[in-house]
Amino acid sequence: MKKIFALALFCIFLPFSAMAEKQTSCNQEETAELQIQCEYNTWLQEASIKTTNPSDFNNMIAFGDATVIPSQIEDWAQSRSSAYEEALITAYAKVASELNSSIKLETTSEFVSSPDTLVDKENSYPKTFTEKSKHLINKTITWLEKKLDKEIKELDVSSTPSQEKQELQKDLYKKSINTEAVITAIAETTGMIPLMTFEATDTKGTTIIRVVISKSPKRVALIKAMLNNSHKLPPIENKKSALSIKEQIIKSPKEMMHQYGTRLIYDEEGYPVLVSFGQASYIPSSNNIEETLKKENALNSATTYAETSMTFLLNQTTIYEKTTQKLAEIYKKQTLTKSYGQALISETTGSNYKEQINTKAKANSFISEFTGMTTLHQWTHKDPNTNNFIVGVVKIWSPKTAKNSFNIKNLVQEEKQENTTSTTTQPTNNIPVGITRSMETDDYDF
Repeated sequence: MKKIFALALFCIFLPFSAMAEKQTSCNQEETAELQIQCEYNTWLQEASIKTTNPSDFNNMIAFGDATVIPSQIEDWAQSRSSAYEEALITAYAKVASELNSSIKLETTSEFVSSPDTLVDKENSYPKTFTEKSKHLINKTITWLEKKLDKEIKELDVSSTPSQEKQELQKDLYKKSINTEAVITAIAETTGMIPLMTFEATDTKGTTIIRVVISKSPKRVALIKAMLNNSHKLPPIENKKSALSIKEQIIKSPKEMMHQYGTRLIYDEEGYPVLVSFGQASYIPSSNNIEETLKKENALNSATTYAETSMTFLLNQTTIYEKTTQKLAEIYKKQTLTKSYGQALISETTGSNYKEQINTKAKANSFISEFTGMTTLHQWTHKDPNTNNFIVGVVKIWSPKTAKNSFNIKNLVQEEKQENTTSTTTQPTNNIPVGITRSMETDDYDF
């Protein structure tokens, strides 16, 4: 019986270590977009089987994509992190649109016609006073130019005689339909935790990152409970892990390079634990002082990214706006072209279609009191593809760490009060082609 139980535990936690190294069967010669979709579909089938309701799994998730655009090869890690953030906010924007959207649509139809032609065909000269004035000015300028050309010629200076040319256009009629649609969504997206990250690079050097998030109400409720009752939340008996947090999370630096954002796992006692990954890169230097400063700066950047990533998850509002403008028109125009006193009249009929789409998404997050976030692991890895050093930081936060910090905070406050009352005198890119997955740490209990 013990052997069977041990085997069951092994099967349950196998994905945590094995899935990150899974070899994909997707064609690496395809575009990055097709590679991502292929690997995503494979994961979707595998993950849905692990859930309590496989048929509804697709409705419990959302994803967003982003293309990595490095300005320079030394910015590769930062560019990938930025692409991750863009993909994540795209996923949140999709959910916000589903939860709470307002749509404004405005359509304008207009028809304009002009019975008057541009010119009288029997008289090629313009008729209106303004046009006569323009014509007179043009004639005067032409006469002066010819006079100047003659004088230049007498001075034996090479010149090209100017040409009198005039072109006027007039719309005989125009029918247009102008449509503007504005979709606005503001929704709370707290607790919609990332599940997986996919990263694909094709033979043309295009890299795409896809982030999959959970929008499960059960998962959202758990994250909110962690935020609101962090140091009081009890462990969950049936969530106890056979592996420690480090055993579940800490892998080789090569694998850690593909971990972004925040994940949810459970420790040996059954406490929910939020794990947040951050990374930044720097170019090595032969100067020891410069090398130290660069590494320190990269470590600070990676730490900040890991900390802010967790804050976004715990208390977030997503605002999404999409404006689409479409213009469709048919028209008929008359054109007058005059050159050397001769007039040529032509008419053209055509159509125009213009479409402009503007999208904007942003997420706001604010937590007034946030204690208990601790550093689990730091790592440094020399990327053979860019020769940059990548520095990574792993942060964790759980009811247990929050409780410890809460107790320490209260103890420090009590000591300060005792000290102040008892004493008053003390001083106070060669990026490899192919696709990779992030570690699979979720239990898919939606």
